[in-house]
Amino acid sequence: MGINEELKSLLEGDILFLGLGNMNRGDDSIGISLVEDLTDEIKNLKTNTQIKALTCGKNPEFYIKDIVEYDPDTIILIDSVNFGENPGKLIITDPDSIKSRSVSSHRMPIPIFIEIIKEKIDKLKVHLIGIQPSNIEIGSSISDEVYTSGKRLKENILKVLKTSKI
Repeated sequence: MGINEELKSLLEGDILFLGLGNMNRGDDSIGISLVEDLTDEIKNLKTNTQIKALTCGKNPEFYIKDIVEYDPDTIILIDSVNFGENPGKLIITDPDSIKSRSVSSHRMPIPIFIEIIKEKIDKLKVHLIGIQPSNIEIGSSISDEVYTSGKRLKENILKVLKTSKI
């Protein structure tokens, strides 16, 4: 299954993209950068459902109230994830797999954040799109591989959103 087919299978109902990461740690900022770019692009999309994007950074727990008020059917988390692949490689996974992955550090662990949200929105589906980082040192920039992968991912998300009947 290609990336566009995988994305199509995730995107149902009202969708909320959440950008996670730390802007001061190079590749760990890819989720934030990508979702910031998506925010502008999705405003112009014509779809049958609501699609929003929210940049949460390293503290997604600060946005629980906003997420619950939006009441999405699907949340797509976008973050850097160290899963032992080449830099820029993507992983698309479900919440059960998140517990066994090395997700970038946040004040509240992502599995606990997801549990809290799912307790408040019982119909919710949550997916993670992770991008393998190369460098998450403080003060570093996004690596070329991760930047290119993030840009391609954004283009694929927009293509699927424009061509799907959601």
